[in-house]
Formats: sequence, C-alpha cells, structure tokens
Amino acid sequence: MLEEELEGEEDMSEAESIVLNESENIEKRYISKDFEFEDAESWLNELKEFDMNASTIDDSLTHVQTIEDSRQAFSEGETFMNDGEIHSAISQFQDVNEKDEGNYEQAQEHINELSQELESDSLNEAKQLANEEDFEEAVNVLEKADRVLDDNDDIATLLDEYDKRLAENKEQERIEEMKKAKSDQLVVVQESNIVEQSAEHKALYPDMLQMILRNESDKTIENMEVRFLVYDEDGYPVKTRPSMSVSGKVHEFRGNAESINVQPGETFGRENGWEIESPHDAEEVLSVVKTVDFYDGTTWDNPYYDYWIEEYKDEPLGD
Repeated sequence: MLEEELEGEEDMSEAESIVLNESENIEKRYISKDFEFEDAESWLNELKEFDMNASTIDDSLTHVQTIEDSRQAFSEGETFMNDGEIHSAISQFQDVNEKDEGNYEQAQEHINELSQELESDSLNEAKQLANEEDFEEAVNVLEKADRVLDDNDDIATLLDEYDKRLAENKEQERIEEMKKAKSDQLVVVQESNIVEQSAEHKALYPDMLQMILRNESDKTIENMEVRFLVYDEDGYPVKTRPSMSVSGKVHEFRGNAESINVQPGETFGRENGWEIESPHDAEEVLSVVKTVDFYDGTTWDNPYYDYWIEEYKDEPLGD
C-alpha cells in the first residue's frame, strides 16, 4: 500500500514526508506496544529500501532497539527480584533506559528498595564473617555488593578495612609457611661466604661464592643445584656472573655441584665454591639449595626456595 502511494507521488518532498511519517508511526506504535519489536524492526528496514530519510529511519531503529533492550532488562530484573537474586536484579534494573518511560521510574524505585536491602544484608553478613575471622569471605560479600551499589560509603569503608585485615592475615600466613618450609629443609645452608682466593692474581684465582651446608636427610647427596644472591657493602643487590662467562649479569647466581657424595649428617662446601667475575662490588651473600638428587634416584625440590627468592631477590637487605 505504501509502495503504491509512493509510486504515485511525483513530488519528492512529499514522498520523503510520507516515509518520514510512516517511520514515526511505526516507532510510536511500537512504544505503545501495538507492534512487536521484530515487526517494527522489519518494517523500518523495509522503509530504508526506499532510500529516503535513511538517517532518520536509522535513528528510529536505534530508539526501538534501545527500548527493546530496556524492556528486556526490566523483565529480567523482575524475574531476579522475585527469585530473591538481589545483585542480579539491581544490575538489570540499572540497565533500564530513561527513554523507556513505561519502566524507567519503576526500575528506579526497585533499585532504591533493593539497594537498601542489599546494603543492610551485606554489611551484617560481612561483620558476622569478620567476627569469625573469615575476612576472605567477608571481602567477597562486600565486593559483590560494591559492584552493583553506586558509591556506597558504608560498604566501601568496611571493604577497605577488611581488605587490610585480609592482607595482614595472608602475610602472616606466608611468614609462618616460610618459617616451616625453612625448618623442614632436608639440606640446610649453615654459612654463605665470599671467598678471596688471591688478592694479587684474581684473573687466575677469582673470588668465589661459597655455601657451607649440612645434609639433614637420611640419604646420600649425589648432585645439587644452588642459588646465591649477592649484595654490596650497603646491602643493595649486585648483579654478577661466573668467571670467564659472556652471559648477562644477574642478581640470582646459579650454581651446580655434581658427584659430591655428601653422606647423611655430613657437612659440605668448606673447600669448594663458584668463581665469579672480577672486579665486583660483592660484600655480602645469601644462599639456598634449590634441588638435590640423591643416590637412590629420588629428587628433592626445596619448598623453601620459592619463599626465599620472593623474599630477597632484587630487594635490599633488611637490617
């Protein structure tokens, strides 16, 4: 019918006016729910084929899509609200567009009511969890609420407090785990030294990094892999490398020892070391055994190493 009307219209401006009026009519009738979204979208796209007022029709399509999305958000929000899923309900109601006059005001009312309920429930639950020393779950509860509540000072303040408590607890747990890992080592470093082999002929006899260790296991050590961290006289990290090496200098110096035959209870390392390039600024050194191969074919990976490297690498020595 519209196509016939346009074909009989010789005045282009009149034709464009007909298309424009039809576009506005479709949009209004969709808004008033006379049309389903799919029908309105289809008819508007058909109008675009006449190649008149395309930008205005695009605006109508955008508006119709906006309202459709908003209506769906409102409907889903009501479903979540009826099911008691407050977080999801608020999120959906927040997506209701102010152009959606039929739902926007009611969505805002729901947001206000549900937000008060969520704030109260979340604060009470978080405080109860904190009283039980479960700060991790308390933080989870508050973070979940914070994601949907806009700029809620009470939630934000308590979240900040519990975040700090959680960080403190985790750090204390890490320290205790590190102490245990250190005390449970099968091979223990007793001394870490920088040994000067010669004051005058360092090219021939470079300084060495030395580790004195004790085999606390009931097995014989065959091979081991070790790590050193070197520092200057002020306790700041020093990068170094093995003597005669062309590799880049690093703070974590790696060493290997093979076929060392360290018996259970024995001490090893007094006559050994790993030569480092001279000149250097090394004055202090820390060390740890990373991995040990025993003669029975088993391997021990030192759990303390991960704590040790995280604690000290690239960091100045503490007092």
